[in-house]
Amino acid sequence: MSFFVTPFKWFFIVVFFGVFYFIGFFPWNIQLVFAKFPAWLLSKTSRFDVILKNYEICFPDWNEKERIQWAHKQCHQIASMPLAMLNSLHRSSTITSKVKKIKGLEYLEKLREEKKGCLLVGGHFSSMDIANRYLSQHFDVAAVYQKGEDGLANWFMEKIRRRLNVKLIEKSKTIQMIRWLKDGGILWYAPDQSYGGSMKTVVDFFGQKINALSGWEKMVEATKNAEFCLIDYHYDAGEYVIEIHPPFEEYREMSSHQIAQKYMTHIEQNAKKNPEQYYWVHRRFKSMEVNYEN
Repeated sequence: MSFFVTPFKWFFIVVFFGVFYFIGFFPWNIQLVFAKFPAWLLSKTSRFDVILKNYEICFPDWNEKERIQWAHKQCHQIASMPLAMLNSLHRSSTITSKVKKIKGLEYLEKLREEKKGCLLVGGHFSSMDIANRYLSQHFDVAAVYQKGEDGLANWFMEKIRRRLNVKLIEKSKTIQMIRWLKDGGILWYAPDQSYGGSMKTVVDFFGQKINALSGWEKMVEATKNAEFCLIDYHYDAGEYVIEIHPPFEEYREMSSHQIAQKYMTHIEQNAKKNPEQYYWVHRRFKSMEVNYEN
C-alpha cells in the first residue's frame, strides 16, 4: 500500500479534510447545508448504485422513487459524518451537547467500579463517531478499526480519532484488544460488515443469507473479567440518541453462530427504524454474488 498514491489523490484528500475542518467552525445547522454538496457528489458515484441495490434487497416493498429518496437521505448522512468528527477536534461541546438522550451509562459506570472491561458492540450507523466521542469524555475507550487501502487517508483518520481521545487498535491485533479489556477499558467494536477468512458464519439478514464475523465474544471469555454490551445510536430531529444495553450474560450459553445471528438481527431492527442512517454504501451482500454494477 503506497502512502502517496498519486499527487492528485494526495491533493484531493488534503483539500477534503481541510475544507471540512474549516466548515466545522460554522453553526451546526449551517454545516448541514454545506453537507448537501458532498452528498450530491456522492449521489453521482457508483456508491449511489450500491445504496440503491442494498435498498432493493432489504426493502422490496419500496418502489423505485422511494429507494432514490432514501438513498439521497443516506448520502446526506454520510456527508455529515466527517463534519461531526472534525467538529469534535476543536468544538467537541458543539456536537456532544446535541446528545440529548443517553440511556444505560450506569452499566458502564458499574463495570468501571468493579474494574471490569466491556466489549461494547455497535453497528455502522452514521452517528457512530458522535457516540464514540461522547463516551470517550467519560471512559477509557479504544476503537477497533480496519485500515483502508489509501495510506494518506488512514493517516488523517488515525490522527483525528486519537485527538478525539480514542485509542485505536487495528482489527488484527487481538492480543492488544484482550489486554485492553483486562485492564478495565471499553473496547468499541462494530463487526456488522461482510468478512472473509475463517472467522465467519452464515446468518440471516433482511431475509438473505450473508457472511458475518463470528467468534469475537471469545475476547471477553479470554479476559475472565469483562462483559459484553450492545450499544445503539441514531440521529433524530436534530438530536443524537445513545442507548447502552445491560450486560448480555446469556451469550455464555450460546454458540458463536447464535451470538452472531442475534447481533445481526439487532442491527437489522435498528436499520429498519432508521434506514437512511445505516452504512449502505458498503457492498453488504457481496457474499451472495450480487451484481452491484449497472
